Amino acid sequence: MRHAILTCLAIVGLTSVLPVPAEAGSQAKETPKIGGVWKLNAQLSDPPRTGGQGDGGPNPVADGGRRGGGMIPGGGVGGLGRGGGGGVPVGGQRGDGPGRGIDPEKMKAARAVIEELMTPSATLTISDADGAVTFTESDGRTRTYKTDNRKEKHQAANATVETRARWEEGSLVIETDLGEGLKVTQTYSAGADPRQLTILTKLEGGPGRMSRQRPPRRTVYDDATPAAAAGF
Repeated sequence: MRHAILTCLAIVGLTSVLPVPAEAGSQAKETPKIGGVWKLNAQLSDPPRTGGQGDGGPNPVADGGRRGGGMIPGGGVGGLGRGGGGGVPVGGQRGDGPGRGIDPEKMKAARAVIEELMTPSATLTISDADGAVTFTESDGRTRTYKTDNRKEKHQAANATVETRARWEEGSLVIETDLGEGLKVTQTYSAGADPRQLTILTKLEGGPGRMSRQRPPRRTVYDDATPAAAAGF
């Protein structure tokens, strides 16, 4: 009897020191440290891509602003043609351009959304709690995304768009559906030594010739989190 009791105690003691299987700790690894206060690093960020039809507007990356032209190659998104003044064209509206046949009002709304998503904020405050990530930009605008990859509705520019957000291999991925098969994918990744936040913004899909591959826009932020709030 005594031998049986000692054997049971030995088994209990052994299991208490065994390492936790990787599966049990996988959930914790899905939440990287992207929270904090971030300041735009214009030197490490991709400059505005202007082609032969560049807008000639201010450089919002260099100026640390939130608005302005010249962010998109060829005066449009990914060189997709030129639309009305001041906007960010998604497709051409004349001749046989890639945007022919698309509702002009939808194109106008999509241009405004893309301009907003591709123009970096001078500062960015990110908080992560209760399965959601909240972004606050330098102009006070705030957006909160649930990270369960479910569809949500968000207001962007003057349009309501559908979004999905999820953690993927240590990075936060946010997809914004613009309709017509066109979407903007933003990938947020935090690095250390020095601590920086890198955002890759990519325009994908679209009808016809608009669906060709386009390189992502790289935006880099330096850690500006106050020491007293470094844990969030």
